[in-house]
Amino acid sequence: MQNKIFLIALAVLAATLAALRKYSYNLFVANKRNRNTRSKSYETEIVLDKIPEPPVYEPPRTEPVYNTREELEKLFAEADLGEKWPLLKPIIKDDVQLDISETDNANVPIGASKIGGLPDLPEGWIWDKDNEGKSMSFLAQLNLAEIATHDVTDKLPKKGMLYFFYDSEQSTWGYDTKDRGMFKVLYNPNPSAILTQRQYPDDIPDYARYTAAVIAPRATINLPSLQLDVPNKLFTEAEEDTYSDLRKSTIRNKLLGYAEEIQSTMEKKCALVTNGLYVGDGNAWETPEAQEIINQPNDWILLLQLDSNEGCGMFWGDGGMLYFWIKEADLRQQNFDNVWLILQCY
Repeated sequence: MQNKIFLIALAVLAATLAALRKYSYNLFVANKRNRNTRSKSYETEIVLDKIPEPPVYEPPRTEPVYNTREELEKLFAEADLGEKWPLLKPIIKDDVQLDISETDNANVPIGASKIGGLPDLPEGWIWDKDNEGKSMSFLAQLNLAEIATHDVTDKLPKKGMLYFFYDSEQSTWGYDTKDRGMFKVLYNPNPSAILTQRQYPDDIPDYARYTAAVIAPRATINLPSLQLDVPNKLFTEAEEDTYSDLRKSTIRNKLLGYAEEIQSTMEKKCALVTNGLYVGDGNAWETPEAQEIINQPNDWILLLQLDSNEGCGMFWGDGGMLYFWIKEADLRQQNFDNVWLILQCY
């Protein structure tokens, strides 16, 4: 009986916090909404493999980040971890950091990469709805011709546009197979397209209309989490603190590489939930079905990590992040239909 009362009280508290968060979002973005709605819907012919004219300024570059393995090797030596470097070097991953700076939506050229604002969609495309029939929030569009020179992994397509959408109620965590359809990644491979800048559907609430931010991509590298096997077994307790300091990064918006997880690694969760298992608690992990899935090769990789960009009015849970995951085989085939999303927060 006491447990039941506790669960009811917890549910009421969660609902109250959600309502307060939405109220605060409305206050936060009310003064910014005009930035995104002043632009009229219009069409323009754009060749996506030709990079649009950039804004007149470049977003600030966040630090610290590591640009080369040589730079990182030197830092390991200075931190008295030089003898561990040969074991870590082979598993360092390349990624693409997305430095952003908030701006008026009208300042971002049609067809250019951006976070938030209004999407530039091809003719005939409609604003996507979730599986409950509600219009989804527009998160980002990435002109892959802009990204290509910074993707040293050559994993991303070289041309076309990726569009990211998410549940406008911001209530999807990605722990349940029923979450499918509450987020979407769309790919337009056509290097030449007529794009229309779309206005917000009426059913998208104010707090889900995000202020635009221009993107400046750059190639960087990052270290694996201590939760992964090699670093987990490699360091003493004292060395773990030093390693964590080296791994600390302000890379919050990025493509590929290791996820900057807030709670735990997500590759196995993606494998389980996309096979029909609920991963919001620990009950499924010990089942024979889960063990069979976990023991199979796992090719889930990070596609996009999107931070709570407060300047854009984006808040995921309690200052968390959205992680879009894709199977590496699907990425090679340029198939984005099976992308999975997980939200983690503090």
